[in-house]
Amino acid sequence: MTFLNDLAAAAVAQDLPQADRQQIAWIIGEYEVVDGVEFDLARTLRDSRGCLWWWTGDRDQHGRAMMESSLGEMQPLVSVYLAHVPLVPQPRRLGSGDYRQALAGGAA
Repeated sequence: MTFLNDLAAAAVAQDLPQADRQQIAWIIGEYEVVDGVEFDLARTLRDSRGCLWWWTGDRDQHGRAMMESSLGEMQPLVSVYLAHVPLVPQPRRLGSGDYRQALAGGAA
């Protein structure tokens, strides 16, 4: 197991805030494909009801990404997709590197 996988597992075990877990997922580059659509698990998703969904950092016994909603629901991403399409990715949280690059005049 790599350092980043250890970090992701520790984030879940230590119950880090959702925003921090999303930053770790973004660094690792966690994705899941559902019905031919690739979802970046580091992004918050908004469903057809306007409800927000986040990856918990866990996977179920079948290896599917487990999602938690702003309403407290817990479901695999495939179930969320089938019940509440479209799932629209929300802008990702900016990190310190994004701010440094912007202040230095680079494109973010």
